[in-house]
Amino acid sequence: MKKILAFLILINIIFITSCGRKANSKKLSELGKSDQTYQIALQYEMSGEKEKAIDLYHDLVATNPYNVDAVKKLYQMNKEEGLMYFNGGQFKKAISYLDVAYKFYKTKELKQKLVDSMIYVQENTEKKKEKIDLLEKVLLIDTENIGALKKIASLIENDDPEKAVAYYSKLSRLAPDDEGIKLRISRLNQMTGNDTQEISIDAIENAENLDFSDEDYEFYFKRAKEVYDAGDIKKAAKIYNLLLPNSKSPEHTSLFVKKLIEANYLMKNYTDNLVLYSKYEADAVSDNRNAFFILLSYLELGKADQFYSLYQKLSNRLAFEKNQELYMIFKYHLAKDDKESVESMIEDIKANGDDEFTARILNELALYFAHKADYRSAIFYLTQEKAYSESPEIWFNEGIFLDKVKEYKKALQVYKKAVDMSPETPKYYYYYILSLKRNRKYDEMETQKNIVLQKFKNSKWADYVKRIFGERDMAGNVKMFSDFESYYNYGIEFAKNGEFEKAVYNFKMAYRLQPENFNILINIGNVYFTMGKYDEAIPFYIKAEEFSKNNSYIKFFLGKCYVELKLFDEAKDQIRESYNLDEENVDALKLLEEIKDEESIADTRFESLKKIGISSFNEDFVDISYGFFKKAYEIKHDDIFILTSLVNILMKKQLDEEAEKYLKRLVGLYGSDYDALKLSYNFYKDRDKEKAIRILESMKALFPEEKSVYLNLVKELKLLNKKEKALEITDEVKQRFPQDFKFHEELTKELEN
Repeated sequence: MKKILAFLILINIIFITSCGRKANSKKLSELGKSDQTYQIALQYEMSGEKEKAIDLYHDLVATNPYNVDAVKKLYQMNKEEGLMYFNGGQFKKAISYLDVAYKFYKTKELKQKLVDSMIYVQENTEKKKEKIDLLEKVLLIDTENIGALKKIASLIENDDPEKAVAYYSKLSRLAPDDEGIKLRISRLNQMTGNDTQEISIDAIENAENLDFSDEDYEFYFKRAKEVYDAGDIKKAAKIYNLLLPNSKSPEHTSLFVKKLIEANYLMKNYTDNLVLYSKYEADAVSDNRNAFFILLSYLELGKADQFYSLYQKLSNRLAFEKNQELYMIFKYHLAKDDKESVESMIEDIKANGDDEFTARILNELALYFAHKADYRSAIFYLTQEKAYSESPEIWFNEGIFLDKVKEYKKALQVYKKAVDMSPETPKYYYYYILSLKRNRKYDEMETQKNIVLQKFKNSKWADYVKRIFGERDMAGNVKMFSDFESYYNYGIEFAKNGEFEKAVYNFKMAYRLQPENFNILINIGNVYFTMGKYDEAIPFYIKAEEFSKNNSYIKFFLGKCYVELKLFDEAKDQIRESYNLDEENVDALKLLEEIKDEESIADTRFESLKKIGISSFNEDFVDISYGFFKKAYEIKHDDIFILTSLVNILMKKQLDEEAEKYLKRLVGLYGSDYDALKLSYNFYKDRDKEKAIRILESMKALFPEEKSVYLNLVKELKLLNKKEKALEITDEVKQRFPQDFKFHEELTKELEN
């Protein structure tokens, strides 16, 4: 048995040895063949037959990628050949060699030479497909090549607009200041139906440096006319503003200016019209319609003297229509605040026989008085307007003004009239429902709500009406919509969509329901920060700190707001505290380093503090407002606005002694200023009647045309039982304003009540 086993082992050893010899023999054979090929390639190379050498080196590498010698040779020869052709200007031949060399060793030199060769060849070929193929290869090598991205996107715009948009979108990230790219994205998105609202074009800020292609220009020239004719003035104006500095002809320039002047006036962008006039004077006043809008823009901005100067200059060569002349004179008197001249014009305008024009004048006069908070006069002129127009807007506006003077029952009637006259206008229903609520007409509220939800199911007005309706309280009264989550979620949604004004509104409604919720305050601050309204963001961040002490996040953003407003001392304090609370906040450290040597300029500091004070006061954050106005006062002790604000705040806080101190300084500095004296009267009328009367008498002497002074004087004299003196004032009024029967009647009523 042992002999058999030994024999088998011996046979096995012989077999294994034999197999090993065969395998080694095969390997040696292959190695020998490889060496042989390598030697042949070397001979070809030395004899100048480089193409044959390269082919053999290529075969060797394909057979064995680890053949280092062959790889080196293949790289070296392709590089040399590629650079030779490149330097000789034979770029098409250079591409194939440089491409191979670059695959082995990705050096910056090879990359640049290869890209340059491909760019040159595609620029010099007429074949579109070859151009695109080469550019795609460039982008495989250099993914952020701006030139290649621009070229390939423009080549495929018509064939594959969506892919072109993808290229342009990448370009916009690489070159965010290139407004031409945004223009092309907008055009292509409209062509593909992906941007029917033309949102992309709104991102274009600098029209002066816009690179308009012929396709862009032709497309937007037609597009501007389309949207203008369709009545979308805002969108048309945006496009005309882009076209104007890139105009292709004087005729186009004249057209763009004309369209923009009218659009700006309709959109109340009066300052933009004056800028147009300064840049394109000849085109801006080339005809009476253009000139009419330019002249009115001066008046709308209260520049009555500049209006008159230009009017005199133009009237020599332009003939305005009768209604244009009348309207400009009317607006001129309004700009001058010459109420008597305006009122004396009304009869002439009525006699003109143009009902539509008369209605327009009466409506503007009503809105003028409403703007002055003289709602009684506004209602008076709206009532007159009804004789010349049947517009439901008259009744609607009358309802608004009646609400202002708290005549809620009358307001209810006119809102109903507006709804009956125009049952397809949702805002009329909304205000009618609010009026029903004020008048406790709950059943009718329900009826009108159902009409709105049925008629205007998916409109914003349906949402607004829903918010009015919440649960009924124990007495059956309808409470305001009390769902905090709805307002909060609306705010988040609007903020995400970039609708910041709506976001602020909803967050503020949520804040009213949960005033202690500091997250809401932070959200409002963040939205204002995003909008660049730093002075409006600051009060909300400060208010949030009252509920969340030592919050690094709040302090950081508060500091950033101060930096934007150049309040560097406050900024450094907040950012330093933010970093101390959170040492991982690297951004705070960086910002602190950036501003460490900055110093506030006194005038800039004063204006910023004043702005924050105003924003705080508008939000009824009285204490915060007072703090900023006080800081501003420390810089300038004689600013009338700051002194007035401090007095108003201290009166609101019922700190009479402190308020009187600032009031005396205000009157001492500005004793002949109407607003300063009016504030002084408001302060003393409930504290010292005799002093209040003396102030009113001073105001009467200084401002004999101010009717409210006489009305208040009669009221105060009557309260002190000085009826004879009050009658003297009434007689004086009749002599001074003999034609103002409405005012006579108002004074008589005050005296008799």
